[in-house]
Amino acid sequence: MIEIENMLQRMRELALQASSGTVTQLDRSYLSEEFEALETEIVRVAKATQFNETDVFTTTDAATTNFTIQVGYTTDSEDSIGIEIADLSFLAGSVYSSSGASSDSVALASTAISNIDTMLGIVRTERATLGAAVNRLGYAMDNLSNISVNTEAARSRVQDADFAAESAALARR
Repeated sequence: MIEIENMLQRMRELALQASSGTVTQLDRSYLSEEFEALETEIVRVAKATQFNETDVFTTTDAATTNFTIQVGYTTDSEDSIGIEIADLSFLAGSVYSSSGASSDSVALASTAISNIDTMLGIVRTERATLGAAVNRLGYAMDNLSNISVNTEAARSRVQDADFAAESAALARR
């Protein structure tokens, strides 16, 4: 998502340049060429990103992709963390093209800026949501590590205590 945001930022820069009255129509066509290449790459990234053979950013029904990660000992919902990723198929071609995101004219470039700002807001919201989920998973992992260490220490103390009792009993004989 970082790269998608970076590409959207670059597309916004291109649209800003194209909306300027200081560039020629030929310059706008060059800007439009890069703009369209970035748009194509965003769509490719959104469609190609997978986790365990599951599409992450695109779904067949424009819904969300859900992952449930087990982080505890039981199958209760308290011992799992759900991650929901919004469908980003809205980034695919027609949104930009049909709304005039091509930077071939000043008016179309201005429309593109508005559309890209909306897309940036959505991508940033998703990044924040995923970042929070990743942090939560990190804390769950730290907690499980502490539980494992503490359980091992307790088991060791019990074994040591039993060994000491047996040694004392053996010494009495």
